Amino acid sequence: MECKYLVAIGCSAGGLQPLIAFFDHTPLDSAAYVILQHLPYDYESKLKQILARYSEMKIVIPESGMPITANWVYTLPARMYLNVSGDNISPVARDEKAGRNYAFDCFLNSIPDKPDLDVIAVVLSGNGADGSQGIHRVKQTGGRVLAQLPESCEFPAMPTNAIHTGLVDFVALPKDIPRIIQEDVIPAFEALPE
Repeated sequence: MECKYLVAIGCSAGGLQPLIAFFDHTPLDSAAYVILQHLPYDYESKLKQILARYSEMKIVIPESGMPITANWVYTLPARMYLNVSGDNISPVARDEKAGRNYAFDCFLNSIPDKPDLDVIAVVLSGNGADGSQGIHRVKQTGGRVLAQLPESCEFPAMPTNAIHTGLVDFVALPKDIPRIIQEDVIPAFEALPE
């Protein structure tokens, strides 16, 4: 299936259960998914094994220049951030000495001026404000932004900070976000003139 959409999902503390709810309700479609989760520098994520229980999509840890493919989920490698270039995704070295983790902003800010894929950013539970700067880039390139309902978050700072930018298009429970993407966001992209 042709990949038309890139869904970038940012989360940190309290993000696992929202991710499970999201992927448990996400159909196979024409989108690729990238999870930008805050993890300790050397931590080898178990997200691939966990999400495989809830999704039929292929879940991978990307290598340099890997094509962005529909119905694939890309997760962060240890010691890395991720960038998008055209229709490829690549790990980039993360500075071990850097204070806060900005995996989500780093990825969103790598989106080119005219992206090959329509971009959808999803902000889930987490501490801090990662993503609040990067969603400006998403909107500049014609993308859409969704956030988890803060009242449903274990740690509401990330979605709350995103909502306060005024750039969030939809606020919903994680289990409802895939339906909104399918019923509202994708049809809006398809209605745009070429």
